[in-house]
Amino acid sequence: MSDFYNKAAHTCVTLSHASDKSNSTVNSKTRTVPTAFAAARTSAMMWHAKLGHPALPVLRNVMKSMNISSLLSDIECCSSWKLGKLHRLPYPRHEISAKAPLELISSDIWGPAPVLSTEGFKYYILFVDSYSRFTWLFPLRAKSEAFQAFLTFKKNVELTFDLKIKDFQSDMGAEFQSFIPFLRHSGITPRFSCAYSHQQNGIPERKHRHVVETGLTLLAHAGMPLKFWCKAFSTATILINNLPTVLLHSKSPYEVLYLKKPNYSFLKTFGCACFPYLRDTNKHKLDFHTSKCLFLGYSLLHHGYKCLSSSGRIFISRNVLFHELEFPYHSLFSKPVSPVTSSPFLPLSVFQSLPNLSPSSTPFRHQLSPTFLAQNDSSNSGSHTDHSFSSPHPISTDNSPSPLALPTNPISSHPMQTRAKSSIYKPKAKASQDLYIILYNIRKNSTSLSIKVLPS
Repeated sequence: MSDFYNKAAHTCVTLSHASDKSNSTVNSKTRTVPTAFAAARTSAMMWHAKLGHPALPVLRNVMKSMNISSLLSDIECCSSWKLGKLHRLPYPRHEISAKAPLELISSDIWGPAPVLSTEGFKYYILFVDSYSRFTWLFPLRAKSEAFQAFLTFKKNVELTFDLKIKDFQSDMGAEFQSFIPFLRHSGITPRFSCAYSHQQNGIPERKHRHVVETGLTLLAHAGMPLKFWCKAFSTATILINNLPTVLLHSKSPYEVLYLKKPNYSFLKTFGCACFPYLRDTNKHKLDFHTSKCLFLGYSLLHHGYKCLSSSGRIFISRNVLFHELEFPYHSLFSKPVSPVTSSPFLPLSVFQSLPNLSPSSTPFRHQLSPTFLAQNDSSNSGSHTDHSFSSPHPISTDNSPSPLALPTNPISSHPMQTRAKSSIYKPKAKASQDLYIILYNIRKNSTSLSIKVLPS
């Protein structure tokens, strides 16, 4: 029966007329049934619903394999298909529309990063020149710093190339909406993508992917933790600007923008071992001329390299030797640095145990402020040797000597009534103030608070 309906849908049904009164030959007259086209149309809609409302090319292939011919134009009017399977319209691929540098600047913000960088950054903003595809990266601690980064970028590029920015492209984020008054006042045409249509701002979106993937590859190759993502992403941006691309006919963005070839001999492997010349910064004549450091990238303010020492200090120098097959991060920063304490001095941890002593064992129980001790303890828990980088490993205080018992002062048995006999341990105002001033001056004039134990 199914074969009959299939054939009826594929060809017109023919009926033969024969004489009922005689055994004459079959009449060759035939006629077509006009309802066959309606059956074919109904069959297409039925199969479209039966197969789960597939796309027209899929339905056409299925019906062709079953030798069914039908009018598929009616399928486009299926409301159920639109309700359940409507998608965004495709975005056409545009060629580079800008004809000169700075005609169109595209921008976007990446973040927040799941790991805070060593400098305290959580975001970064990109500015991409649509003509040359040259990229500028500015790290941010908050999205509110985006406008200030744009002002810095605008002044820099306009003075460098003696050109003016004409159009500015970004999404409709709240941080970019604050740009509108300044852009209109400066004569720059703002161009924003529609909501939830990041494809309209595709240049910086794709650049995000390129920068992040390259930066993560640099960190993986050097065996460095993710907290160095800002240094790796900045280095990745410099490398991308110097690499040729198909979009620019095998030219690099640097070559298109600056009209000269990039200097590849200046580039070094990120995270490798380096030895900067440190003779000029030595404290005395017997110091070594260099020490093993970690290469952290390039300085945009100097023609030199950034070298991270094991103490956490960053040296920027042009006189650097590199071992590009050695990656010393774990050997330089795997062991925490322990503080060196001399024997006649006690660290602050000694006095943290004083509140646990009995009142009769020490008269100083209430003379040290707990708030003052907590502040000193938190300030000595880590080291910060450079304003631009915090030490990868905080200074440990596990090796500090154990608390020493202070000499006991037994209460005298003379008949005079004293404060100790009356169980009054509150210090006098002047004595407490003098002790606090002494401790404050010691903390101010030394890196670690220590009190010399006097003989009893």
